[in-house]
Amino acid sequence: MLLAREDVNPNTPDTEYGQTPLCWAARNGHEAVVKTLLAREDVNPNTPDTKYGQTPLSWAARNGHEAVVKTLLAREDVNPNTPDTECGLTPLCWAAENGCEAVVKTLLAREGVNPNTPDTKFGRTPLCLAARRGHEAVIKTLLAQEDVRSDTPDNLGETPLSMALSGGHNQIVKILQENISRSSDPAHDGGQAVTRQSAEHG
Repeated sequence: MLLAREDVNPNTPDTEYGQTPLCWAARNGHEAVVKTLLAREDVNPNTPDTKYGQTPLSWAARNGHEAVVKTLLAREDVNPNTPDTECGLTPLCWAAENGCEAVVKTLLAREGVNPNTPDTKFGRTPLCLAARRGHEAVIKTLLAQEDVRSDTPDNLGETPLSMALSGGHNQIVKILQENISRSSDPAHDGGQAVTRQSAEHG
């Protein structure tokens, strides 16, 4: 076994993507390999690749590898909120954008994960990213969180509702409208905003 050798460095990244063995294992969903690597005291679970700046947790969340995500989150020293350097997406953002409902639930169960944290490039929250891609199950999971803000705009002023409208995701539009109506007083701008955004998108 390679890790049994003292001259083997478990943190050496490859030259093309700059990914460590842990990054590769997490990215491809190899739970047993992830556990073996994490058993080494000299393996840092937060080391990102040098090309995209994605941590092992980010890769696992992005690709929907729930078991690997749980294994990584079981470690107290794993940071669940680290954004990558290319798109500025947190692990939760990646999971929401790619429709990985089980991973979204797992991340939300971790203390310290804020469901409203946007990516650093476009300012899109996990809810916004899920609405844009039409991931209804993820939308419902996020809206079940009491502290989720359903009408936060991105840097261009687009909200989850306007993105769902633009994408033709009618069921998500309905879910978001109902949520906004419940949380807003129709006599104030919140209620008017729902009608206004719907009218603007036909």
